[in-house]
Amino acid sequence: MSDNSLEAAPSRHPSAGAPRPEGPTPRPAPSPRRRPRRAYGRHARAFVEWLVERDGEAAELAFADGFARDFAVRDFRSSLKDRRLSPASVNAALTAVDDLYRFVGLGAPRVRRERLPAAAPRAVREDELRALFRAAERRGRPRDRAVLALLALAGLRISEAAQLDVGDVVVSARKGQVTVRRGKGDLARTVPLGAEARAALTPPPE
Repeated sequence: MSDNSLEAAPSRHPSAGAPRPEGPTPRPAPSPRRRPRRAYGRHARAFVEWLVERDGEAAELAFADGFARDFAVRDFRSSLKDRRLSPASVNAALTAVDDLYRFVGLGAPRVRRERLPAAAPRAVREDELRALFRAAERRGRPRDRAVLALLALAGLRISEAAQLDVGDVVVSARKGQVTVRRGKGDLARTVPLGAEARAALTPPPE
């Protein structure tokens, strides 16, 4: 038997010989479900720390009396606004404080939330609109295509389109119009139809 045969056979374990990464093993990112909990805990701790730093005796009273609770949380809200936090961040902190007080059995403080700015509506992109019309065409329902044309190409509101009768929409080769009998403010108006809207409202030839 040769000397080579006496050598130990190499290990077949999957981890054998694999290079190990240097430094500490990175921790996995927290799951989306745990992130709100961490944020709530951070806001609750910030409220308690703010109470203690301001006045220790007042902090104890804020967890013993409902009026003191409300006054303390309102002052906390003012401090957050003084730090130039966004209305959404202020409301998130107040929600965490609500949960804290519910947990200790005092109930949620009576504190008004910050008014959030209204988000501007996003216009439908041309490719999205094209996909909508193609989906309606695949379904083979001319009514769906007509409703889309009135909403997207004529600018009607959903409630206005729902109240239309067949005779309210007049389309010819060169012009067209739709009569809205009960629009915003319960007012009637006539909406002209452009070439694209007229083409969408015209039934395809059989």
